[in-house]
Amino acid sequence: MKLDDFIKEEKKPWEDVEIEWKEEKLGKICFINPKKSEVKDLLEKNVKVSFVPMEFVDDEKGEIVDMRIRPIKEVYKGYTYFRDGDVLFAKITPCMENGKAAVARGLRNGIGFGSTEFHVLRPKENISSEYIFYYIRRKQFREEAKAHFTGTVGHRRVPKEFVINSRIFVPFRNGKPDLETQRKIVEYIEANFSRIDGIIERKKRELEHLNELWESALEQAFRPKAGEEWKEVKLKKITLPIKKINPSKKNPESEFLYLDIAGIDNSKFKVASYKRIKWKNAPSRARKEIREGDVVFATTRPYLKNIAIVPKELDNQVGSTGFCVLRPNPEYTISKWIFFNVIRKPFVEYISSKMRGTSYPAVLDNDLYYSKIPLPFRNGKPDLEKQKEIAHYLDSVYEKIRMLKEKVQNQISQLEEMKESILEEVFNHGR
Repeated sequence: MKLDDFIKEEKKPWEDVEIEWKEEKLGKICFINPKKSEVKDLLEKNVKVSFVPMEFVDDEKGEIVDMRIRPIKEVYKGYTYFRDGDVLFAKITPCMENGKAAVARGLRNGIGFGSTEFHVLRPKENISSEYIFYYIRRKQFREEAKAHFTGTVGHRRVPKEFVINSRIFVPFRNGKPDLETQRKIVEYIEANFSRIDGIIERKKRELEHLNELWESALEQAFRPKAGEEWKEVKLKKITLPIKKINPSKKNPESEFLYLDIAGIDNSKFKVASYKRIKWKNAPSRARKEIREGDVVFATTRPYLKNIAIVPKELDNQVGSTGFCVLRPNPEYTISKWIFFNVIRKPFVEYISSKMRGTSYPAVLDNDLYYSKIPLPFRNGKPDLEKQKEIAHYLDSVYEKIRMLKEKVQNQISQLEEMKESILEEVFNHGR
């Protein structure tokens, strides 16, 4: 796929000899973080306004996808003020890197309040809101903003000064910013984005179809054939007890490898990373012995499916108490049989229905241990050969689907890169 295949227009909207391009600071063509005192007189009437917390800005669409209506007195203090046509730009990590930005439109009484983690850019006369929006949505702008972060880890923010001093090429005509050319450029961007987004949506549907194929393969595999003997058994019956570790009995200077939930790649059901730690620095959750072949199932937000089989390099190491560790009893089952059962959609939905808590919804280890999975038997004993046969088949199907998904995901990445190339073409041509 090439960018030229998607760009249809023969003449670009900026290819006009009468246009003069000037590089201006954002702080010169926009008011940055306008003061809420502009609407102080509305407090007496307590007018209704829109309220937009950070989560109501979609980082993929670049839109405000929801808003709440509040009396202005409830939100005037402690929140950021903006109005219709203002551009919102998330200043805190990771929202900024993820692209949380939007043009405020359709606000109640034209006024909004929202997260204090927004910078607000209000275009001055003859400057298009959408022109500014697409400029700050660029990956290059976000990378430059990240390089100027201030604050501590986890609370790093883009300073107002960076926004004020960032430079943007603006079309001028007869000595004034040319609003019409800006609008044509925005139309050019949106027309091409629309075409690319249509293809991306089709690709995402392909991914959904592949996921459905995989779930279907799982369900078919665990459906006994005529004449076969299968039983529903509790995981506790076919797994071995897990040893709890007491750090006080360890040499504080000795090291171990530690696997926590963040180390699981839930898109691949694989261990992606782990840490080497001295016992004197052991996290409070480093308490569970893990061995090669164990199945670790994250009990916090189980619907996220942070599930994996422990690899050889983590044999006899340490896992987080945030995992339920399922160690197969070799007399009953194998790792892959447990693994393929617990990643099935019906199993995950069942476990997720048992979540407790709001801030960190989680299930207990016993919720898993006392859950049942199907197990093939032969002559009254667990049929290990049948389990291996089915696991081998599922490995083969999973690998084929994984390769197809990877191909589609690469195509989506290329399409997203095309959108970025369009923005770079638009905003860098004046250099």
